[in-house]
Parts: sequence; structure tokens; C-alpha cells
Amino acid sequence: GGAAGLLAGLGALAIPGIGPIVAAGPLAATLSGAVTGGLVGGLVDLGIPDERGRYYEERVKQGGVLTAVKTDARKADEAARILRESGATDVEMH
Repeated sequence: GGAAGLLAGLGALAIPGIGPIVAAGPLAATLSGAVTGGLVGGLVDLGIPDERGRYYEERVKQGGVLTAVKTDARKADEAARILRESGATDVEMH
């Protein structure tokens, strides 16, 4: 039930020079513009500084995984903690 609903809401995008990504909701709509403008432009549109966007784009090109979580300020620290405990690196809040 729940997993099927989540998967149905995900969309795959192919970004030239980067490869396939999976996104959902407003993030998918914003990053769909990255298909023509590159990942950096999509991230900047989300409020990520250009320099960090370039860093993330390079890490993804090297095989890394970019995970974005949109939450309210009350849950941001908890989300960051969960990501770190799961082995994530470069966990940042923007």
C-alpha cells in the first residue's frame, strides 16, 4: 500500500552529463528544468547556493547520490540526524 503509493509519485529524469535521477513532487517539477539547464540550475532554483550546486553536481557525476528532504524547521535536525546515522555525508541545510 504505502510503498506503492510512494513509487507511483516518483518520476525518473535523465539529465545530460549526469544520468538518471528520481524525484517526487515539487522537487521533480523544479529539477525537470535541469534536463536542459543542468543540475546546478535546478538546485539554485531550490535556493541552493551556486557553489554548492556545482559541488553536488560533480559528486553525482562521480556516482554519488543526492538526497533532498523538504521539511519544516522543527524536523530539520531530526532529518539530518537520520541521514547521518544512515551513512550520509555532506549533510547540509539550506
